Amino acid sequence: MAAPRKKWESERIKAALVRRRTRQVAIARQAGTSRSAVNGVIEGRFRSGRLRRVIADAIGVPVDRIWPDEASEDRPAAVAA
Repeated sequence: MAAPRKKWESERIKAALVRRRTRQVAIARQAGTSRSAVNGVIEGRFRSGRLRRVIADAIGVPVDRIWPDEASEDRPAAVAA
């Protein structure tokens, strides 16, 4: 059984954004929020499923690759039949 993936550190997220030539302010504009809110999600001070998705899309990876232990909280719960 594979070990669970670890959450990306903020510096890794920032480096991925630099490689993609994407700035936090551009993500903020796209999401209709402030750069400090985007930075807060990256640094782990804030939690926002919507901003996580925008950041992950900007990097080009699934949300659960960056935040594996928290991505399930952003999905609706399954309803028992």
